[in-house]
Amino acid sequence: MSKRRPAYSQTEVPVGKSMDAIRQMLVTYGATHIALLEHPTQIEVAFQGADFSIDKEEEEEDVVRGLPIRLTFNINKVLDRLRKVHPNTPYEKLKDRAQKTTWRQAYHYLKATLEAVDIGIFTLYEGLLAGFTGPDGRTLAQIVAPRLEQMSRGQRISLLPPVEEEEEDFIDV
Repeated sequence: MSKRRPAYSQTEVPVGKSMDAIRQMLVTYGATHIALLEHPTQIEVAFQGADFSIDKEEEEEDVVRGLPIRLTFNINKVLDRLRKVHPNTPYEKLKDRAQKTTWRQAYHYLKATLEAVDIGIFTLYEGLLAGFTGPDGRTLAQIVAPRLEQMSRGQRISLLPPVEEEEEDFIDV
């Protein structure tokens, strides 16, 4: 990790303004059920119902309706990075700066991703794959990341866990 200053770490944009900008951007792209949450150690941006049809006349549109997406941005990691870059700055000032920085990072991440989806560089699935949320509330990133770590250490495992089959889903013939 470099000692250079993290992007947006000098932002003066208040957290509320970043949150409003994220909410408005998501609404513009057709998202519904929008939730912006700030916890002591992270922020979450959650939404459903985004409509990214590139051409409304095409039969195969890039439309994602009803699939929940939740993205988590880690304030503590930003704070740790700021503490390394600015070791003499008071903790409370760095904590405030980390919150502002994290919200601006979230805004710019979503802006770049949604604009790339809108123009057709990739699909919403490709752009936000890690944030898609399953019925158990876990994101695809939470499911796959530990398995990727195992694979990076040379273990041969399936990227996705096995599907648990429920007996009532099958009909004996």
